[in-house]
Amino acid sequence: MSSRCSKGPLLLLGLVCLWAALGGLVSATPAVDDPSKAPQTVLPTEYALDLQVVNDPQQQEPTYNLTGRVSITVTCRTPTDRLHLSVGDLVHVGDDAVLTSTLTGDETMKVVRYPAGKHWISLQLPKTLKADHSYQLKLNFSRPVITEVQNKDRLYHVALLVPPGQAAHYFPVFNASDYKAPFEVNVTHLQKYTSLGAAKARQVIKVLERPKNTTGDWVLTAFDKSQPITIRQLAILVGDFKLVNESTIPRSPNSRAPQTGF
Repeated sequence: MSSRCSKGPLLLLGLVCLWAALGGLVSATPAVDDPSKAPQTVLPTEYALDLQVVNDPQQQEPTYNLTGRVSITVTCRTPTDRLHLSVGDLVHVGDDAVLTSTLTGDETMKVVRYPAGKHWISLQLPKTLKADHSYQLKLNFSRPVITEVQNKDRLYHVALLVPPGQAAHYFPVFNASDYKAPFEVNVTHLQKYTSLGAAKARQVIKVLERPKNTTGDWVLTAFDKSQPITIRQLAILVGDFKLVNESTIPRSPNSRAPQTGF
């Protein structure tokens, strides 16, 4: 009788341990975000963009190739082993995507493109991200850009225009229109062009080794880190702007004479 009673607590203890083990397995399952919605597993805290705007001599129409790298710093909220980024159909994302952390350094991520009409990619991470830890995603990308042609009716030539709300059509971003993060942008372009962005241009540096198959003088415009902005507020413009005055601006006879501008 006593031996039977002594087995009862042991059996109960075993069931409790089994329940705890199963509960631990369930809680350890990485979460996966819905790619069509803002991410819940990570919070993007900073973007760094290195862009290069290069004329494509192989094309009959004035076309530029936009190439570069985007580095996105994120803080993990919920453990996950997969992330999704929004990206346009014309953007090619390289297979050399990298996940960086202070503990393990650089590790390769697998980039999976969804079928046509689904404007996002999936990043299969080499490990499960840990909550409250920071990581950096690094992705190389490229896309062709049809430019505005300079003619007798235009005062400028546009090499690149990333309009507000259209960033995902030019490089991978999180589908997080309400989240704010600072942007740090560098743009390599022909010296005759001017680059404008979301912050003040800190310096313009002459590029000693110009891009392959190009001519002319090249510079790198380095912008200050912007104030935190949403991805919809980001805009970048590279063009051949000229200072104009009232004698070169078409206007009606009754219009007010404008001040100088671009």
